[in-house]
Amino acid sequence: MNAFDRLFIARTFLSLSQKEAAEQAGINAAAISVMERGEKKFIPTEYIHFLYEKGIDLNWIFSDSNDTSLVFRQPAETTTTPALPTTTPPPVANGSLHAALSSHHQQHTHSGGMIMNRYMQDFNNDLKDILLELKKLNASLCTTYPG
Repeated sequence: MNAFDRLFIARTFLSLSQKEAAEQAGINAAAISVMERGEKKFIPTEYIHFLYEKGIDLNWIFSDSNDTSLVFRQPAETTTTPALPTTTPPPVANGSLHAALSSHHQQHTHSGGMIMNRYMQDFNNDLKDILLELKKLNASLCTTYPG
């Protein structure tokens, strides 16, 4: 399983068509179709940011594992308030995923003002991992398709 297969799983989990995902991410719908088929070896940063904002774990997207189980985290908070509101995670078919989300959510909502620091650390760590994966992908593409 590769990142492009995982893009399909993530979009399906979010219950979005390719057109809906593209509109929300601000990219062309055809780009998502081409990516999910693995014909395009580049994932636009707008789409990566969109998936992160929706709560998809980007480490899972770019992992080398054959694990098909979607890894979901608490969606990114878009406001600048110091504490996140208490919300119920989206319903999912997998009960253990729902339990894991609930546990994660409870761990992070009780800490008050420090929660934004934790999310910023998580975001920075995810971003660092993404940049490293993109660097590896770019290096492999440069050696595969010498220009």
